[in-house]
Amino acid sequence: MLGHSCKSARVLFQARAQAICTACRPVAICRIRNRSHPSIHTLGRAASVQPSPRPNTHHGLLRATSSASSDETETVSRWMNMGISKSLIDQLELRFPHIQHPTPAQRLFSLAVSSGNEVYLKDDMGRGKTLALAIAAVNLVLRDPSTTSQIVIIVPTPHLVHQVCDHLTKLTPSSSPSTDQPLFTLLRSMQTVTTSTKSSSLPMPSTPIIISTPKTMAEYDLTLPRLSHIFLDEPDTMTGQIPPRYTAGKNLIHHRINRHPPPIVDVMNRLLGIRTNHEGRLNFDRRRDDVMTIWISATMTREFKRFVKTRGWVRKEKGVVDLDFTDGASEKQVELRERLLGAVMTQTISEVDSTGSNAAASRVDGDKGEHEQSEPEHYALVVDSDTGDILPMEDGPPSPTMLKRTVTCFEENGQLSSYLLETLALLHATSPPPLGAYALALPPEGVSLDQLGKDLSKLGVSTSILTPEILQMGLPTITEEDAPPILLAQRSSLPGLHLNELHTIYLLSGLDCAGLSPKQKRSGGVVDRMRIYNLVSGRLGRLGTTQSDEVVGENQKVVSIVMAGSEEEKRLKDLFFDGLQRQHEEGGVQVKRELKVWDMGKLNRLVEDEVLTQE
Repeated sequence: MLGHSCKSARVLFQARAQAICTACRPVAICRIRNRSHPSIHTLGRAASVQPSPRPNTHHGLLRATSSASSDETETVSRWMNMGISKSLIDQLELRFPHIQHPTPAQRLFSLAVSSGNEVYLKDDMGRGKTLALAIAAVNLVLRDPSTTSQIVIIVPTPHLVHQVCDHLTKLTPSSSPSTDQPLFTLLRSMQTVTTSTKSSSLPMPSTPIIISTPKTMAEYDLTLPRLSHIFLDEPDTMTGQIPPRYTAGKNLIHHRINRHPPPIVDVMNRLLGIRTNHEGRLNFDRRRDDVMTIWISATMTREFKRFVKTRGWVRKEKGVVDLDFTDGASEKQVELRERLLGAVMTQTISEVDSTGSNAAASRVDGDKGEHEQSEPEHYALVVDSDTGDILPMEDGPPSPTMLKRTVTCFEENGQLSSYLLETLALLHATSPPPLGAYALALPPEGVSLDQLGKDLSKLGVSTSILTPEILQMGLPTITEEDAPPILLAQRSSLPGLHLNELHTIYLLSGLDCAGLSPKQKRSGGVVDRMRIYNLVSGRLGRLGTTQSDEVVGENQKVVSIVMAGSEEEKRLKDLFFDGLQRQHEEGGVQVKRELKVWDMGKLNRLVEDEVLTQE
């Protein structure tokens, strides 16, 4: 296999060096152009469906209809039978013009929420779940503006907070239901502002919708008498590892979720009125039954749902509408969603036919085809720690020489290997994203993004750190004259992150398993890192993005770069080649991905042409 040496490419880096300051370029909040719109669905057994406050909404899935009349324009008819208010439909048409249809999951989800159910929604990443959440929350407020109820939205990262806020801003009608206050409030942490304020005592704003991360929300008084709904996006990310089902009582007490509970545990208990007695047992005497909880995730498992139920975070005496649109759905879940979708679509087509709108009917018939997703290409490159040579990773055991060495992706000073960074710079210089698109580099956890940006700038690579504040400002437009920057982010910021112009993701140090402690490895940490690869891949191939609409012939990529002979190389081989490891469970689904081979001949030719040009 043809390789390429980083050493011979340094001339290229020096010639391209422009010393662009790292992390100083404003980055734009990616405008979600999701082709899939919030799907709406009223599901579940009749006993679990609660009457809606809306006068024209009845029990059951098929009774939740759009407030738009049947003789509305063809544009509005795409949202019929979804329980969405007319003012919200107008905002969807105005602010999300690229969205043609709701996905089946969005359709059933919105109908289930609007009919008064607690809901689990599981769908693959990039399928518009967060947008569906925002639509459902706004619709609850708009459909009955006279009420004073409140909705809380909890998300795992500040990055996702700003994305949801962007959705809410776009969905808010010009004439809001209340003229004296905004529709929503983004909670801000006060710990860095004052140290005199007592923890958990900050007054909560009175806006209809409140959005925050659990860590920030824990600082506030969560006694909310008007609370009606709690929406949780990626809740399993917020809880982290949960105890296995048959964990013994003694071990359960010492589990991390009980000894050092994450903020979401305290927040949910306080919002729902769940207390802990002197023995550490949960007390549900004052548990609030007037609050609906809505759970949305791409990785929610049966074990997590069991955990949520035993914690009292869903009402035990009521059924929860369980929507699973992934390949791992049980036969019962598949039967439920197909039966409900069939009923909804039959009614929709019947009503469209009654209006004579053939174009609208064809949109309903073509709904499934509109929501197909493309899988990104996957590459893995190994770098020789002695020579800097780059080779595609292949199946097979490491050489006997490598087995006797300890190879890492770090140098003695604790910084990432210079060969690793040179490989990244070389790949970005010779195979940059298409015009108008971006690349994202994810270093191992704990690596300073500032230092990484400085190191890459020495190689002529401009960078921009993807902070929540920069997301709020918006990503800069790339022109033909610009050298495309590499966005830098921590892996912990990925859940729910949607970057409309993202094309390539570089995983520096692969799965980052070497950073796990022996205890973490024994408790499933390696498998968790393999699941994170799915989270990374889920940032690409997303519905309605620029990449799926405008970039023709340019496949999105996930590129892992590791040092040859390192633990990271072994773990990547487990992920792609080992039959047992690549079947690691994602809610019961086999995860199999094809590893493509980087065109090393083309890489060498590009480098040689660049060097000759500079000479």
